[in-house]
Amino acid sequence: MSLENVLEHCGFKTAFDFLYHHLSQDELLDLLEAYVNADTSGEPYQWIKEIAEESYEYVDYQQLADDKDDAKYREWEDRRNG
Repeated sequence: MSLENVLEHCGFKTAFDFLYHHLSQDELLDLLEAYVNADTSGEPYQWIKEIAEESYEYVDYQQLADDKDDAKYREWEDRRNG
């Protein structure tokens, strides 16, 4: 049985609505903490990176180097194919 089927059977449209209805605020915060700490490359990471850049002047030097390398490769490829 899919998650959608379970939720529909219980009268809910989304997993969030279901959990919000059944968990306490502390349990929801624990769930959020586990999700954020487990996801080191997805959406939470992007939020953290944006906040760090805006609030702490964080610079991702590795990303800058990768972007520079990508630009150099594209330039070389354009010259080769041009």
